[in-house]
Amino acid sequence: MSEQVKKLVLRLQEKQGQQDHHRFCFCKELKAHILPLTNVAFDKHGSRFLTGSYDRTCRVWDTVSGKERHVLEGHRNVVYA
Repeated sequence: MSEQVKKLVLRLQEKQGQQDHHRFCFCKELKAHILPLTNVAFDKHGSRFLTGSYDRTCRVWDTVSGKERHVLEGHRNVVYA
């Protein structure tokens, strides 16, 4: 798992008050953004997730397959949320 994703997961755990005793394993590597991520958010069912990036795009992904479903372009600045 990339260091960037680990940091995002740890920040989420801190927000939720969880202890950092979980182990992580590498499942899939997703390549699409040309600059680092700023955030990751899952839908309430866990079937899709969205990534935001310094490249001024958001991308919607299928959690199971790891396939990119949509690209949201046209943001004028970095996407933080």
